[in-house]
Amino acid sequence: MWATGGATTGALIEDPYFEANIKGAIRAGIPVGVYFFTQAVNTVEAVEEASMVTALCKDYKITYPVFIDVEGLGGSGRADGLDVETRTAVSKAFCATMESAGYRAGVYSSRNWLNDMLDMNELRDYIVWLAEYRDVPIYQGYYHMWQYTSKGSVDGIEGNVDFNLSYLRIEDTASPILLEEEPEEQEGEGEEGEAETQEAVPEDEITEPNPIQGAENAEW
Repeated sequence: MWATGGATTGALIEDPYFEANIKGAIRAGIPVGVYFFTQAVNTVEAVEEASMVTALCKDYKITYPVFIDVEGLGGSGRADGLDVETRTAVSKAFCATMESAGYRAGVYSSRNWLNDMLDMNELRDYIVWLAEYRDVPIYQGYYHMWQYTSKGSVDGIEGNVDFNLSYLRIEDTASPILLEEEPEEQEGEGEEGEAETQEAVPEDEITEPNPIQGAENAEW
C-alpha cells in the first residue's frame, strides 16, 4: 500500500488505489504495510507527511512497517538535490513520527542510495528495506527486507511485480520483531554417553535447494 508527495509542489497525494488495495489485502489475510514516496525538503514537511500516513492508517490493522522512500526522480523531484545530512534528517523525522504513533517504521532504498545518499548510522534504529536486483546482494550494511527483482509475475496481476524477501516475523501487533536466530546445535553426547549423530538421508530423497525465482543480475 502506498501514498506519495507531489514531485514538484510537495502536495500530499494519496494513491487512488490505497483504500481498495489495503482493504482487499486485509480481507485476504495478507499482512500489510505502507510505503510513502517522500518529497519533503525539511523535517517539518517530513512530519507533515508522516501525519498524513498516520491518518490514512488509523482505521486499518497495519502489521508490516511503514516505509519512507527518499530516492530521486532523475532531477525532476523537488527533493532530488538534498544533501546527505538533510535527506537523513527527513528520513529520521518521518520514522520517529510514525513510531511515536505506534507503528514500526523504516527506510526503503536502492543499494547506491543507502551507500551514498543517506547516513545509515543515523538510521540504525529503523527497519531497512534494500532494493538490489541481483542473485545475491552485495550491499554491506544491515537490512531486514530485500527486494530482489522488479520483473516478477503473480496470477491475477497484469504486468511486472516486485518480489521481496522478508527477514521479519510478524506478530499480532503493529510492531514486527526481527526473526530470532535458531541456536546452533552443539556437538555432544547423548543420554547414554554416545556421540549424537544425524540419520543419513537416502540418496533418492535428497533434493537440490530451490533458487530464488525471478531474481536477475542488474546494476543499480
